[in-house]
Amino acid sequence: MEKQQARTALIVLILCCGGYILSMFHRACPAIIALDLGRDLGLDNTGLGLMSGATLLAYGLMQLPSGLLADRLGGRRSLALLLALGGLCAMGFASSHSAAAAVSFRFLEGIGLAITIPAMVILAGCYPPQSFGRAYSIFLSSGGIGTILAARPLAELNALWGWRLSIIGFSLLTLALAAAVWLLIREPARPVQDKKAERPSMLRGIARVLRTPQFWPMALWGMGIMGSYFAMFTLWWGPYLLQGCGLDPATASSVLTAGAFMALLSQPVAGWLSDSVLRRRRLPLIAGAGAGLAASLCMAFFQGFEGWTAALLVIAFVAGTAMFSPLTFAMARETFPMELIGTAGGLMNIFPPVWGVVTQKIYGMLLDAGGGTSPEAFRLAAWALAGNTALAFACALLMKETFGRRPSPGVRD
Repeated sequence: MEKQQARTALIVLILCCGGYILSMFHRACPAIIALDLGRDLGLDNTGLGLMSGATLLAYGLMQLPSGLLADRLGGRRSLALLLALGGLCAMGFASSHSAAAAVSFRFLEGIGLAITIPAMVILAGCYPPQSFGRAYSIFLSSGGIGTILAARPLAELNALWGWRLSIIGFSLLTLALAAAVWLLIREPARPVQDKKAERPSMLRGIARVLRTPQFWPMALWGMGIMGSYFAMFTLWWGPYLLQGCGLDPATASSVLTAGAFMALLSQPVAGWLSDSVLRRRRLPLIAGAGAGLAASLCMAFFQGFEGWTAALLVIAFVAGTAMFSPLTFAMARETFPMELIGTAGGLMNIFPPVWGVVTQKIYGMLLDAGGGTSPEAFRLAAWALAGNTALAFACALLMKETFGRRPSPGVRD
């Protein structure tokens, strides 16, 4: 029986990871085909920025609805439906012949790509609290594969088939995975005590989460840390390395690839350290925010990063941001009852992408205030990251340890 449960849990993890890989691919793919998109759809730099921002904004705004959906319909149905929506809208984007249509489909696609919380609900039901941190860390780290696929492999496919057929191919994979999730995942039945507990209304569930003091340090930690990560990896790392550090495009690409591999490999390590070695959540989150703050201050006070020093800077930044981010969701798993996991995760996950858009804007404003493209301007802009990571460090200090703690019982209307 235990072996059968382990196999079932592994299949669930593989399918969830597949969904997140494709979600990250679809979010990141415009970067490598931006010139072709601009030419075919008549998009200038402002239009490309609008299209990218529309996807990220929709993804962020959908976090709470996706969590509520998962709490009501279950993680399997929610995940399958969102993947199907994302795949269909990606096809629509690939078939677009105007800027308005492309932006509209990318916005709708961002809604369908918001699968993080439904997958969290599924994994929370399949893995006990003692191993959930490792499982969810593996899930989030798998997104790095999607980022890698959206770089050199997509460039090769674009050269062979063009961007439209390439995106359609990945859209078909997304639809096939949605069908596999629907057919193959079977969520475990709720424990008897959870069945007897009345499910709270949506508004009462949201209010319950927002009134929980532990929620706010976790949510604001994610806002500061992952907001910085999204701002840099979806837009500003390229200009920083090319203009702020003076790297050539090939070297800058290699540095960013090193950062992507760091994110891919480090998150499972963080989950293992937290679950099996330290048996703590709060301490790694303090260390992560401290590393992110240190990397940001290095960018604010120093310049001239070249070659391996630039790679070390990016790796340190990833270690201080993406590496420990899954642990806040493990804390949520240990803080809230199962019927509120989706709601809590959705509320937490609104902050990072939305604040990432705000941070991108603040970074750009500081860059312009400093003169635009000089190393000194990038040093000034780095204070936006330092402010975010300082907030996260303060929030980590305010957190309460949750490892091994039983979630509070369900709530009644």
